Amino acid sequence: RSACVKEFELIEEQCISLLRKRLRPYFASNREVEELIVVNVFRHAARRSLISDDQSERWILYRQYRNNSAQTITSTMPTMCWQFRRPLLTTPNCCPGCLRRSGMMARQLDLKPRHRAQLENLLRQHLPEVEVWAYGSRVKGESHGGSDLDLVLRGPQLAPLPFKALCDFQEAVQESTIPFFVEARDWARLPESFHREIEREYVVLAHPGLPANP
Repeated sequence: RSACVKEFELIEEQCISLLRKRLRPYFASNREVEELIVVNVFRHAARRSLISDDQSERWILYRQYRNNSAQTITSTMPTMCWQFRRPLLTTPNCCPGCLRRSGMMARQLDLKPRHRAQLENLLRQHLPEVEVWAYGSRVKGESHGGSDLDLVLRGPQLAPLPFKALCDFQEAVQESTIPFFVEARDWARLPESFHREIEREYVVLAHPGLPANP
């Protein structure tokens, strides 16, 4: 078991190193890539279709397990080695065009139910009085599994939201196992031209009074 843990940790570090190398062309400098926290390496890799969103989620979940309970990781490592390692190492890369959904209807959100449930709970915990719209590629049918999710937050009477509430929500998303980036913007702080662009195609993700999922 100890040897299995050691081998898995070595494979994980090799995978992270390889992903950083593949991500370098997308950043202004190598230093930016090296300074990424590990979970964001996976999210950036999913964004660029280097790995799938499912693979990203598995690695992020593994990191949480490892950080929260070393004993749990050790006791379940043989099973986890197979669950986490095999998909990352054996699934071929796909270009963004291959991963796009075909025939996506307008105003249909490309978001897996478990990720939507996570987001709805985080929104209810941190921004309970806010109506939330999704827009961008995941609404227009131009997304793949690792695409960013663009959100706009509409507070009561469309007044600016408190910065602390926004920061708390963004931090909660960062610490979650959601395998892609969530870009949340305050409606009140966006220019009118951006409002008109969003209003052309959006989906209501959450609204005030929506109860949290169990």
